Amino acid sequence: MPFPTVIETIEATMIQYFKPSPLNIRSVNFPNDSPELVKRIRETGAEYVVNELESPKGTLLHSECIKPSFLHQIEVQLS
Repeated sequence: MPFPTVIETIEATMIQYFKPSPLNIRSVNFPNDSPELVKRIRETGAEYVVNELESPKGTLLHSECIKPSFLHQIEVQLS
């Protein structure tokens, strides 16, 4: 998978997980709102996207929708 697609995939899954509105609502319903990206990912044979996000030392990542945690595992099934 080309590097720009990898970055776009990570960004989409993080937006879908953390739902950082009103600042960024693009991809908030990933994979449903990103058919072109999903097509590129599925062309690799993938059925799921899994991101593991670890917070920098001494910090916890969170949003209004997600409780503070040192480690977040984001799993998205591609429809």
